[in-house]
Amino acid sequence: MVIQVGNEIEIVNNMYDIADLIQPILGYDVSDFIRAESRQFDKEKYLTDLKFNSDFNAYEASLDSHNTAFIDISDVVEDLMKYVLNAKRLDRNKMFKELKSIKTIVNNEI
Repeated sequence: MVIQVGNEIEIVNNMYDIADLIQPILGYDVSDFIRAESRQFDKEKYLTDLKFNSDFNAYEASLDSHNTAFIDISDVVEDLMKYVLNAKRLDRNKMFKELKSIKTIVNNEI
């Protein structure tokens, strides 16, 4: 940001630049206060960004986990469909075992 201080044009990139500009006019106390507030703001912004990134990464990981689970379920269902189509006699224990594996996958995701 470009501002005019007196007869001079100054470029201000952050609050620390403003603190430097007002120090000769308002004194060290005000300048130090602005620097301290800027540090606190920077710290809070950093912590907010860190929390956001942490939450986002957790959400992204859960999506990956769900995607993998759906692929696993799809594979089991496909195997069961082939079995039902090709078997002359259906083995209930085999089908139960496959359905139980789907239930285990779902329970792991809940």
